[in-house]
Amino acid sequence: MKTSFKLDSFPMPPTSNKMYASVRGRFIKSKLNRLYDLQVTEWAINNLREIIEIKSSFKDKLLEVSCTFVFNKSRVFTVKGELKKMDHTNRIKATHDGLSKALEIDDSRFVSTPCFKMWCNNEEDEQVMIEIKESELKEWKK
Repeated sequence: MKTSFKLDSFPMPPTSNKMYASVRGRFIKSKLNRLYDLQVTEWAINNLREIIEIKSSFKDKLLEVSCTFVFNKSRVFTVKGELKKMDHTNRIKATHDGLSKALEIDDSRFVSTPCFKMWCNNEEDEQVMIEIKESELKEWKK
């Protein structure tokens, strides 16, 4: 059994600021959030073999889920080459929820979640690259 899995082309979630819309005083999933759910389902269908292998490799184990968010260079840098203000960490919750749904693994088992930001030259290459491995986290003792 493998001890580490690298998942490419996981769908890029919307920012946490665009996940819900207020309609008549209630919060409902936004159109972008519903579209993301469909993209995750499609990704899961296309990666079913790997999902089955992940589930059997990590049954009831704590997981380290490392996310690298790959954005189009124009979303990261200004025309002058200065870094734009962009918080990639507000996409972690949606990524974990999507991954949890796709793998049918409760995201409460994700105990360590390093997160990185990279850039690419083409908008169609935007994605989340994910590495999953068993956590080395042990019981906390004082």
